[in-house]
Amino acid sequence: MRDPRFPFDIMKREHDFQIEYYAERVEKNRNQPAKVQSAFHNNCRYLSLETCIRTYSLGEDIANMSEWLVRSITHLQGIIENIPENNMRLSETDHSEFTWQISLAHLLGLKSSTEQMGDLERALSPLSRDVFLQVLAGQEEIHSDGLYLPNMYQGAYDALHSDTPEQALEHLKKHMKSWYPKRQACLWYGYHKFTDEGARYYGYWAFEAAAIAYLKGVDDRELRESPYYPADMVDYARARGIT
Repeated sequence: MRDPRFPFDIMKREHDFQIEYYAERVEKNRNQPAKVQSAFHNNCRYLSLETCIRTYSLGEDIANMSEWLVRSITHLQGIIENIPENNMRLSETDHSEFTWQISLAHLLGLKSSTEQMGDLERALSPLSRDVFLQVLAGQEEIHSDGLYLPNMYQGAYDALHSDTPEQALEHLKKHMKSWYPKRQACLWYGYHKFTDEGARYYGYWAFEAAAIAYLKGVDDRELRESPYYPADMVDYARARGIT
């Protein structure tokens, strides 16, 4: 198990339940009217993304994360396609999950998924368009009012714009220093405290830091000291020469 913050048996129980529940949701939706499609896709988006991340936290094969990531991105596209054009706004939670999806696509070598996330960023409400997400997805940075959530992502954004791996490392160290405390506005903050029936905890991981460290060729030995840094995701990408 990669995440010692939570009881393994409870997390594994929830993991198995979520997989079964996801299958049930997909089956029930087959004949539903179009007006409920957005709600269905939103439910399945977070179910599949949580399952993807919980797969990592439980210590399972990293390769098994790919199918769940692809599903979560497919459902995100389903949400956007079923709401008025350019009308989707991101909360802090939505933004963190959007960031994880792009980052994991990089680390798992899912190039088409990375490009798909770039396309979906362009479909967001102008109020949620974010230069950090654009650069992370490999898109051209467009004019905007700056970072959507500078308190959460300034260090990561600066790391992406660094000229050298050494500069990127310094920015990522700042990003990781207060990574968890700065995410108090996210719904998943504090999930590790609840171990009763239906526990939702799936792990606290700064996948964006790992993706940037990989993309910028950073010597990440110092970053590995953080309990929120998913070091073996970087090892996985490096071992496979993912680009």
